[in-house]
Amino acid sequence: MDAPANGGQPIQSYKVTGSPSGQVIVSGSASTAVVYGLTNGTSYTFTVTATNVIGSGAPSPPSNAVIPDSRLTAQSQPAPAPSRTAVNQSPAQPKGPRSVAVPASDRRRYSNGSR
Repeated sequence: MDAPANGGQPIQSYKVTGSPSGQVIVSGSASTAVVYGLTNGTSYTFTVTATNVIGSGAPSPPSNAVIPDSRLTAQSQPAPAPSRTAVNQSPAQPKGPRSVAVPASDRRRYSNGSR
């Protein structure tokens, strides 16, 4: 994918803004961004704004809506066998942030009002 028009200056960063919430800033060389702190079952759209030494461009049109959930799509290794020594333990709950990756191929990026 080609970088957007940039007024002759390199893109320094991209700001991904979620609606109704969520935001992350990544380097100008990034091709994906992960937005943390999203709520499972809530619909989100995202816009992207590019920034360089000239300033920030207009935000992109909103992405298609996405809805995060806590299902695992792949495991890097098998889950450990359950312990037989514990009694009356609750099953472990997933920990860590919930996130949605917004791939660069799914974003229209703008910089300094130019496409």
